[in-house]
Amino acid sequence: MTAKQHVDEVASIDLVLHGWDLARATGQDDTIDPQEVVALWPALRDLPEKMYTPNAFGPGIVVFGPKVDLPEDAPLQDRLLGAIGRDPDFRP
Repeated sequence: MTAKQHVDEVASIDLVLHGWDLARATGQDDTIDPQEVVALWPALRDLPEKMYTPNAFGPGIVVFGPKVDLPEDAPLQDRLLGAIGRDPDFRP
């Protein structure tokens, strides 16, 4: 993976997702820009099982928690969050 690909495919996604984490944890508006949600969905909706397997990328490395199943008619942001192991109904 080139440095550009890493920024485009990993770092950029992390900023959006961790932005949701921080907003939710601090009681702020956690709405992800709808264009970002649409852009991220194809890459995150069908992740390989390895992404959910602890230690698959090395000792102590956990990429995503278990998927959170949501109905097909749930908002796309919620389904995106569920696909990466976040519960959109979580409240700190």
